[in-house]
Amino acid sequence: MTRIYLIRHAAAEGNLYRVAHGQYNSTITSRGYRQLAWLRKRFEGVKLDAVYGSDLLRAQTTAAALYIPRNMEFRPMPLLREVCMGVWEQLSWGEVARRDPEMYHNFNN
Repeated sequence: MTRIYLIRHAAAEGNLYRVAHGQYNSTITSRGYRQLAWLRKRFEGVKLDAVYGSDLLRAQTTAAALYIPRNMEFRPMPLLREVCMGVWEQLSWGEVARRDPEMYHNFNN
C-alpha cells in the first residue's frame, strides 16, 4: 500500500507579516524552525521512499527536516508551488481587503 503524507511548509515570513506571499520565495521564521524540529520528531521511525515538494525555499527548508536525516534526495517540483496571488502578491491581507473587498471575501469563503 502506498501512503502519501501532505505537509504544509513551516511558518514563513508571509505568515508572520500577514502578507499574501503566494509564489514569493520567502524564508522560514524562527517559529517555523521550531515547527521543523517537531516535524522531524513526528516522523522519526517513519519509512519514506521519496520526498517531493515545491521548489520554493520555504517548502525546501521544511522538506529538509525529513530528507536530510535520512540521507535522501529532495525532489523539487514547480507544479507543487502555492497558487500565484497575482496583483495581491506581496500585499498585506488588510490592503487586499481594502482594495478588493468582494474578491477577498470570495477568496476566504
